Amino acid sequence: MPKRSCTFNNELQNEYPFLKKVFNQVDRVKCSCGSEFSVSHGGRADIKDHLKSSRHKNNLLVSAGSSKLTSYFKSSEPHNKELLLAAKEATSLTTLKDIKIVPVIIRYFQPEFGIKVKFLEFKSVPGETAEILTNHIMTVLKEHNLDKKVIGFCGDNCNTNFGGVKRGGNNNVFARMN
Repeated sequence: MPKRSCTFNNELQNEYPFLKKVFNQVDRVKCSCGSEFSVSHGGRADIKDHLKSSRHKNNLLVSAGSSKLTSYFKSSEPHNKELLLAAKEATSLTTLKDIKIVPVIIRYFQPEFGIKVKFLEFKSVPGETAEILTNHIMTVLKEHNLDKKVIGFCGDNCNTNFGGVKRGGNNNVFARMN
């Protein structure tokens, strides 16, 4: 008579929290070491055999010597003074009587340094219409060879930047930049 197959149940999950069920397979698990194996023949014994295996031990040594991917990224927490200043300036068109000051700030990623924030320009413009702002922003981006690399635009909630209540129309900076 054939032996009954074992499955990875809640009891085993609680006892070995570093093991996860493989999707749609009740008898296969994935270990935190990266290995996937079956528990159908011996259940707990299969898990203990895996933990003693050289494959498990080697995989743990390799993963212990590796850095997590998140360690390569710079934190963008509010305590970072440069990001706070950039966020404040990027979202406001400063109006001082007749002088309109527009900051153009970029945020980009470099593998060796992480996320970087740089001011490209902080200049006054003759008005605050969508046409004037778009022309100014695109000129600055073209000067730095970035006009084809833009993937996002950030501005305050002014109609000039994103349109009216229903965000309709084409006479706003966002629509003109597309």
